[in-house]
Amino acid sequence: MYKAVADGAEVADGDIQRLAGLGLVVESPYISGQWVALDPRDALQRLLEAQQDALAKTVGQLALLPALEGLRVHFDPQRMYGGHASEFLPTVAQMDNRLGETSSRARVEVLSAQPYAPSRRDSGSRKLGSDRSIALLGRGVHVRLLYGGAAVADDATKEYVAAFTHAGGDVRVHRAAFPRVVIVDDRDAFVDDHVTRKGGSVSGWHISDRCAVSWARVTFDHLWAASCTWERALGWTASGLSERQLELLRFMDAGHDQPTVAKKAGVSLRLLAKELAAARGQLGLATTNQLMGWYGRWAASNEA
Repeated sequence: MYKAVADGAEVADGDIQRLAGLGLVVESPYISGQWVALDPRDALQRLLEAQQDALAKTVGQLALLPALEGLRVHFDPQRMYGGHASEFLPTVAQMDNRLGETSSRARVEVLSAQPYAPSRRDSGSRKLGSDRSIALLGRGVHVRLLYGGAAVADDATKEYVAAFTHAGGDVRVHRAAFPRVVIVDDRDAFVDDHVTRKGGSVSGWHISDRCAVSWARVTFDHLWAASCTWERALGWTASGLSERQLELLRFMDAGHDQPTVAKKAGVSLRLLAKELAAARGQLGLATTNQLMGWYGRWAASNEA
């Protein structure tokens, strides 16, 4: 093809581009559509210089190999994969402050699993958490909230979820009991205190160990996959309580004491206590008084 161009013969445009790329031909400045052959020795020299430069860079990189290998004795895997494992935060204020500081630096995602009934959380803490989540969404951070079953019967939570989803957040509801956790950018995790007070206290822990945070993230993803959407959860009957549990609550709501309720339902006091405990766990409630308060709200909403 180069010979054809040098002889002035016509060649196909598509085929000539490879020669032009090598610097062997150039389009004629005088006659449109024709090509002129260039000195191949110039193209050879340019190609040779380019390959010599590439070879010199390769040799330079190869020379670094012994030095890089020698640096391995200074590498401490704990600095990369470890760090300060966790820090105990003994009060609600300290937990709120640290969580606020950490979430304010979030860039990608914040995951929050809240199993307890909203009534169990301090109103100030609830509002603070809600405001933070909306603000994070406004900054483009993806926020996912996982609630326990009792949340669907709480009017304040319903109002907040409407605003949260409108702002772009995702909400799901999980029927069974699960631990509370907040995860920020797969870097930090906040959990309840199960060390000094065995959970259910106002204290908590800030975990920054990469292994523990990664495990918490995997656990959250499993819970999320096993949960249903907020819209579907709104249609649950009593948030998944059994007919027996509902019957027991109905008797108790009528004012009967537990021995009388057990007799009317045809169960033992031991089984009654077991069913009430299961209902509390299902709804994320701590006491039977809270359970009855929830039942009253749920029954009123059904009658309406």
